[in-house]
Amino acid sequence: MATSRLACIVTGSARGIGRQIAAHFFSKGYNVCVADVDKKSAEAWISELQEKQKAGSNSADSKSESQPDNVLLFVETDVSSEESVKQCVSTAASKFRRRVLQSQQHRCSLAGST
Repeated sequence: MATSRLACIVTGSARGIGRQIAAHFFSKGYNVCVADVDKKSAEAWISELQEKQKAGSNSADSKSESQPDNVLLFVETDVSSEESVKQCVSTAASKFRRRVLQSQQHRCSLAGST
């Protein structure tokens, strides 16, 4: 795992705009934490991106073997829970071996009455 890569957390990134933001950061080489309550959608999407990444690394014009791939990490996160958000940040920082994350993108909505 590359410790020198930039890292970010994108909440609400299992679908919609959040997913597009996470995909953008991932395409730019960031390690990305996909933080969402929708585990099924997030994990399916991460698997899809990882397969594309593997297919790209097998091509003739791919990067060298010594350059590791960036990482996609899913952390089930309920942004309405402070404890859940703290756990997400802690997990991402530990996995990415970073004390500071370069970006946090919040793209979520809460359903219900206000």
